[in-house]
Amino acid sequence: MTGDSNPMRFKPHHLIAAFLPLSLTGCAGTFGTLAWRTWNDHGTRVTEVRSVGFESRNLPGYRGISLGQRVTTYVNRLSNTDQGEASGWGYISLPNETPLFTQSITIGSDLAFEPSYIGMTLGVASRSCAALDLGQSSTLQIHTSSTSSGRFSFQQQP
Repeated sequence: MTGDSNPMRFKPHHLIAAFLPLSLTGCAGTFGTLAWRTWNDHGTRVTEVRSVGFESRNLPGYRGISLGQRVTTYVNRLSNTDQGEASGWGYISLPNETPLFTQSITIGSDLAFEPSYIGMTLGVASRSCAALDLGQSSTLQIHTSSTSSGRFSFQQQP
């Protein structure tokens, strides 16, 4: 008998296909088996992404791949083109800028390249990171609770 006797055997092109999204630096977003919702809150654009299974992230400063369950909140500056509430599944395009704040909880495996962490975790991981421009005067207020979605407020003075 010729050929591969096990069609489910791992092949190198599977790994290439899995990491290909990380090389697409022109596309800022997150995709995989996920659902997302986004809303405006006091000068910020808040995006909550919930994934079960596979998630690939390609954002400035926040690149990675997760297998398992992950809940991530991205807080960006509100732009003039941002609409009101929206939701979807499968892919979310996010601003091509470093978020003001991120918060994530991962249950499973996570390979991450972020300002607060570079490496791989297995199990339960919780991380958060705020990134403000120190050359400008700005205020970011964050209120989170286990019983409700977070509230965010951002102001930047000239």
